[in-house]
Amino acid sequence: MKNTPNTPLISVIMPCYNAGKFLREAIESILNQSYTHFELLAINDGSTDSTLQILEEYAAKDSRIRVITNEENIKLIRTLNKGIDLAQGEYIARMDADDISLPNRFEVELDYLLQNPEVDIVSCAWNNISENGEFIREEKLTNGSAVSSLYASFFYVAINHPSLLGKTSVFKDNKFSTEDIALHTEDSELWGRLLIQGYKIVNIDDVLFHYRINPNSVSHLYTSLQDDNFVLCLQKHFQKYLNQELDIELVGFLVNRINSDMKKQTITNGFSFFKQFKSLFIKKEHVTDTVILKEINDIYYVHLFDLCWQTFKRTQFKCLAIRKLFSISPHYILNKNRRKYVLNKF
Repeated sequence: MKNTPNTPLISVIMPCYNAGKFLREAIESILNQSYTHFELLAINDGSTDSTLQILEEYAAKDSRIRVITNEENIKLIRTLNKGIDLAQGEYIARMDADDISLPNRFEVELDYLLQNPEVDIVSCAWNNISENGEFIREEKLTNGSAVSSLYASFFYVAINHPSLLGKTSVFKDNKFSTEDIALHTEDSELWGRLLIQGYKIVNIDDVLFHYRINPNSVSHLYTSLQDDNFVLCLQKHFQKYLNQELDIELVGFLVNRINSDMKKQTITNGFSFFKQFKSLFIKKEHVTDTVILKEINDIYYVHLFDLCWQTFKRTQFKCLAIRKLFSISPHYILNKNRRKYVLNKF
C-alpha cells in the first residue's frame, strides 16, 4: 500500500480521560504501526491527571498526533462524535487509551476494506489482557459476514468496537446516539442501526489487538446501567426488525441479561422464541449461502449454551436449563474452538 503526501488515509479517534497509567503504551502501539499514513486524534476529555502532558509530549515529537482538549468532561459519546466531525481521513480507526494495537493492525484491516469495497466496517479478533498486561485468553466473533453480523446484533455486540476500521462517510452520516438508552451501550445501538439500514459490518479472524480488562473502565463501573440500557436498545432493535414490541423481560432473557427474579414462563418462552427467530431470520434474509448458514448456526448454538448456562447459574430453574443444554448437538459443543469457549465458562 502506497502512502500519499496529502490528507492522511486513516483518522484514529482516541478519547482520553484520566488515562495516564496506560496512555504511553497505547500511543506507542499506534505510532509503531506498519501502515504509517494516519492522523491520531487524541481527545483529552477534561482529564485531571497527567493525560494532557503525555499527549503534548508525544505530539511535539510526531506531527501525526493532533491533541484536542475538551474544556470540560463531555463523556465518551459526545467525544466520539467530536472526533468523527474532526476526522480528515477516508477511514476511521478506533482506539481506547488503555488498549494495545498490534503493529500490523491498520495494514491488515485497511487491506481487507480495499479488497472488499462493499464492506463498510471491519474489526478483528483480540486477546484479553489483565490490568498488568498479562495474557488472559483469545477472543473472536464468528460473524464474518454482514448477514451473520445482523443476526448476532440481536443478542450481543456484533463487532469489537475499540479495534474497528470503517469508512468515515458512514460515521459522519450516522453518529453515535445521544439518547439516554444509548448511554454506556452506544456501540451496540449504532451497529444495530447500521446493520438494519443495510451497511455491511464484518469480523476477521486475525488477532490484531490487546483489550485490557480494566476495573476502572466504563463497563466495570456502570455495569447495572449498561445492562439496563443494553436491554432497552435491543428491545428497540427487535421492534424495528419485526415491527412488533417484545416484552422487556423476554428481551432481557434473549440478550442473556438473566436474573434470579426471572419467571419460568419468560424463560420457557425465551428458549422457544430464540429458536423460532433463527428460522424467521433465515427466511426473511433469504439466506442460502452455506458459509453464512454455518455462521448463523455457530452464533445460535454458542448463544444457546450461554442462555442455558446463565439460567442454570442465576435462577432456580436448573432442570429446565439442563434439559435445554442437552438438546444442543455434541457437534457444536465438542468442536475445538467452542470447547475452549465452554471451558472458559467454568
